[in-house]
Formats: sequence, C-alpha cells, structure tokens
Amino acid sequence: MPKPSAHTYINISTNLRLFGQEHQLSFRVPQKPCRWNDVLEQLQYLTDEVVSAGTAKTIREGKPVSCGKGCGICCSQIVPISEVEAFVLRDLIRHLPAMRRKIIYARFATAQQHFEKVGLWSRLINPDAISVEEYQDFSLEYFSYNIPCPFLDEGSCSIHPQRPLVCREYLVTNDPIACANPGNGKVIDGVELPSSVSDALKVSSRSNTKYGWVPMIAILKWTENKAMIKQSAPGQELLRTIIESMTARPVT
Repeated sequence: MPKPSAHTYINISTNLRLFGQEHQLSFRVPQKPCRWNDVLEQLQYLTDEVVSAGTAKTIREGKPVSCGKGCGICCSQIVPISEVEAFVLRDLIRHLPAMRRKIIYARFATAQQHFEKVGLWSRLINPDAISVEEYQDFSLEYFSYNIPCPFLDEGSCSIHPQRPLVCREYLVTNDPIACANPGNGKVIDGVELPSSVSDALKVSSRSNTKYGWVPMIAILKWTENKAMIKQSAPGQELLRTIIESMTARPVT
C-alpha cells in the first residue's frame, strides 16, 4: 500500500455559484507546498458537488439520469484524463494485489495489441497528434472497436471511488441505446454542468502534453520515462487555481 502522507492539513471553505445558487464547500488540503496528486481527492469531491448540482437541475426539468450500475457502455470511449490522473492510476495499479494487478496489466496489453493492429496506437500514446478539430472523429473510431476500460468488471467500474474526474462528469438522460451508437444520428443528451473540473485540471496541471490529456487506455505506456509535473504550491493555492479556472473570476 502507498505510504501514509506526511502533510499537515488545513480546512478551508469557499462559496461556489452553481446554476444561480450559492454552495458553500469545505476542503481539507495540505498546508505546505504539495503537488497536484496531493489535492486530487479534494478535486474529486469538488467534481461530485458540481455534478450533483447539474443532476438536481436535470431532475427538476423532468429528465432523470439514465446511467446505472451494470451499463458500462461509456467505458468503451477514449476517456481523456489529466496527466496527473494518469500517474496516480499507474501507481494505483502497482499497489493492487498481485493477482488483480496481473489481470489489469493483461487487459491493458490486450488493448494495446488491438490498437496497434488497427493503426491507432501511435496516436494514443502521443495525444498531441490528435488535433481538436479531428478529436470527435478519432474518438468515434476508437469507440467503434468496443474495447472496454481495463478497470471495467461486468459492466461496473472496479475503481469507482478513484475513477477519473471526466468519468464523474459524464452522465446522460437519454436511452442507453443512443450511447451504444453515438455515430448514427441518435441524440446524446448529457447532464448539463455549470463548469468542468476535469478540464480545469487538464489545463492547470499539464506538463508533458499540449492539450493536457492522456487516453486512459494508454496510461501505462505513456507514463514510461515521464515524471509527474513538479509544480509545488500550498494546497489552498492549487485548489484556488482550479476554481478560478472553472469560474474565470478570482476566488478569495
């Protein structure tokens, strides 16, 4: 298991306006300089609060969320995660029990072999080669191969408490059939969010990539010979960076 943190933590609170309503949020962050992975748990909490506000609005509008345990259709998407999450998930795998670790490694290896065969792998391990303009077409091609996330077990996420921010943000209200065929003209009606924590983290923590994201399926290969961003600042400052990026206004 990972070693216990040596950080001294402080409690802070801030008000965040989500869909016109003020939400007071409380965080526990390292007091002294730390790295992005040291505040990731708090960013997961922040994401869950933002998603909760979006879900509540959707329900008020009479459109209940259709995502449910055992579906897992969206887990065959490309899943663009932040650089810091790529390193954190790599380390999570390394600390799994030996048998479980072997299974997960094998799933990543099988996916790599498939995408090498169809000619997508070179771009998956170099996401900067996928421009913003061609991302949608590339992601649809990726999805067409129906390669599930290595962490998916019987339609459910086996790392649900530690799942990436972008996975937390992805909820829909449409019939799951539309999710299974996103390129055939069926409407994907996602839950509207007031802002994206995952996008804010990608931009704020990028170091090795231009766009700040890495495909989930390529994290083991991509993290080879790379180091997590060395930026260090008190936890409160890192959190403030994310919230200001989300809201485009200073946070005091």
